[in-house]
Amino acid sequence: MSFNDLKPPTKEDIQKIQKQNDQHNAERFARFHRVFVQNKEGAKILEEWVNTYCFGSFTTNDASVTELAKAEARREFVSMIISQINRSENQ
Repeated sequence: MSFNDLKPPTKEDIQKIQKQNDQHNAERFARFHRVFVQNKEGAKILEEWVNTYCFGSFTTNDASVTELAKAEARREFVSMIISQINRSENQ
């Protein structure tokens, strides 16, 4: 089969893929909720991360580019977890 033999997805194909993605996302959101909200240890870890990486001092004044990138990655990771939890609670 060559590239020219490929056909665009049908509307039904797109709907099926979207339904699978929605189900996968709902399961992922629920996992984050179980780990970081329903579990006391997980909630404590998330609270520590939020306080440290989101509300704490970002980096020292003389931080290297690598240190700044790592700090931003940690902050983004915690923000993503919170976003997933919020989406789980709003479904």
